This record gives sequence, C-alpha cells and structure tokens, in this order.
Amino acid sequence: MSDSRDTKIRKAAVIDSSSLTIPFAYIQKQFGYSVDSILRPIHNQPVIDMGTYPDTFPYTISEYYWVYSDNTHIDTWMTMGKLISGQYFLYSAEAKIKPVIQVTPTIPPPPSFILPKSQYELPSPIQKNPIMPTPISNSPPRITSRAFLDGEGDMNLWVSYLYSDLIHFAMNKATYDFYMNETQPFIE
Repeated sequence: MSDSRDTKIRKAAVIDSSSLTIPFAYIQKQFGYSVDSILRPIHNQPVIDMGTYPDTFPYTISEYYWVYSDNTHIDTWMTMGKLISGQYFLYSAEAKIKPVIQVTPTIPPPPSFILPKSQYELPSPIQKNPIMPTPISNSPPRITSRAFLDGEGDMNLWVSYLYSDLIHFAMNKATYDFYMNETQPFIE
C-alpha cells in the first residue's frame, strides 16, 4: 500500500518563531535535553553528528517552514525547517502544565498592614475581605519552565537530508494533517 502523503516542501504564510524561545532555552545537557538526547532516528538513516554548542541545533537553523504553538491544556510546540548544513528538521516539545499554587492567608495580617479604606478602592464583593487575592483570570497561572526542569516535559528532534523522510517517518497522521492545513506549497 503506497502512502499518499505530499512530500513537496510546504511553508506557512505567517511564521512567528518567538514562541520557541522557551523550549529552545532548555535544550541543554544540564536540563536533561541535550541535542543528542532528543535526536530521534529515522528509518534506515545513518547516525547524524549534530555538532556541539554553539554549532548545533537550534543555533544552526537557517529557515523556518512552519511553527506551531498551543498553550491550551498542555504547552506544545512544533516546528519544521532547514539547518545551515542543508538538512531538514522537525522538532516537537511538550510541557505538562504545572499550576501555580496560590496561598490565601487564613490569619488576618496585623492592623498596620491593612490600609485605610481611602487608600484602596476595590470592587464591592472584594471589599468585604481586602486581604484575599484577586483573581486575574478564570484559569490558574502556569509555570511551563518548571515542567521542563522537573522532567515532565518531552522534546524530539528528527533530522534528515531528505525532506520526505520527515513527512513519512517523523510525522504521525494527526501532525501531518495539521501541518498540511497550516501550510502551502513552497517555491524556492
């Protein structure tokens, strides 16, 4: 059975690589995500020497073709592009979201801590207890970087001289379908 995936190079109309700053910052041996540890083999391909810092991924990216970032429930990043060496890459990272623990005091602060009413004007429901923290949003704040440091993140890097290898062997069907919807044929 032949695979009907399109193996022509495709590129997103708008590419913003700034969202990759967080996961790229943790591609370091001290955090458990060295380039060698995230590099995944591709079917029948010889071992690739990715070099050493600073001449290694992600510092050797010459062009991005696609960048995806989703921070809904799990922080997820995916990007595809070309390296200075002429190799193509597909990179993915995922960080399990860690909610920030918000502490609410159970004992009122000393009287010197509470400001006179004239110095604070809070909405009426909150005025009843001015020492309670006010929510900024409905969802709890998150610390993505903590997940990478605690080993609750995941990173993968596939590299090949053949763009088609990434399409056929590194992308699952869901990633491929999403990639196809977000990109268009690229003419060099």
